[in-house]
Amino acid sequence: MEEESINSEVKEVEEMQEYENGFLNIFNVLPNWLRWIVAIPAAMVGYAILNFIAYIGSYMASGEMFTDNLIVQIYKGIIAVAVPVFIIHECVPKYKFVISTALAGLYTVLGLYVLSMAMVAKSIEMSPDYFSYEMVPGVVTVITAIVMILIFVKHKLTNK
Repeated sequence: MEEESINSEVKEVEEMQEYENGFLNIFNVLPNWLRWIVAIPAAMVGYAILNFIAYIGSYMASGEMFTDNLIVQIYKGIIAVAVPVFIIHECVPKYKFVISTALAGLYTVLGLYVLSMAMVAKSIEMSPDYFSYEMVPGVVTVITAIVMILIFVKHKLTNK
């Protein structure tokens, strides 16, 4: 009985260490001070690579390089939030939950700002279409950021 409780405690500690180490083990070989410095450039490179893939996919689907169809806007909106937040979460050595949640919260505020500016522009135009393509990035950013926050909170609560 006592041995089982010790084993369960050891397993909980290992799971917590796995959470702290993260999924991308490539950052674990770096010293902690360098991980803080590398976090933002790594997020920018990850975003640039996936954004390039979005443009190539858009070109293959439509034959035009910089088309802005709805699917590409949604994909780009998701990667604009999820990739930097996830890479920074994996790269920083400490305070993963706080930094990731704060960054996703910042993206939520930014998305609400973009959405409100698009709504104001639509009201000034006096357009009969209330929803337009200009609103898609704001909506997608807010939804993705809120989902990221919920994922981090759920992960934090289940690994206590």
